[in-house]
Amino acid sequence: MPMIQLVLDLDSGESLDVESVFESLRIRFPSIQLDSGDALADRAFTARAIADELGLPQDKKEVIFQTLDRNATLYGPAYSLSLPSASGIIKGTLRPIDLAFWTEGLFSEEQWSHILNFVRALKCGRVSMYEDHDTV
Repeated sequence: MPMIQLVLDLDSGESLDVESVFESLRIRFPSIQLDSGDALADRAFTARAIADELGLPQDKKEVIFQTLDRNATLYGPAYSLSLPSASGIIKGTLRPIDLAFWTEGLFSEEQWSHILNFVRALKCGRVSMYEDHDTV
């Protein structure tokens, strides 16, 4: 599965403004779609409902909730993205600490190059590429 990933060093103090990055993505790739709201906040909300249904002891629930809330604060918001292409869908995630795109199917080298150029233009973090793929 080919992948492009931008990772920011947590100790650097840098972070992506996810709303601004998504707006830039929308301008550059008009067909991009936001697939979900904040996945980390949603996960914490869902865990609360499940923990209550299961009747977990309060001390165990608190540990779970504190962990999920901390993750949502440190790493969120976290959004899932989809970018339709002629040969399939390129998936992505966007968080303040990283931006990643991948596809499990065929894709156009030109479109992949446009995505890579966009990620590099953010001029922060470390960009990595994994290229186990077939192209059209």
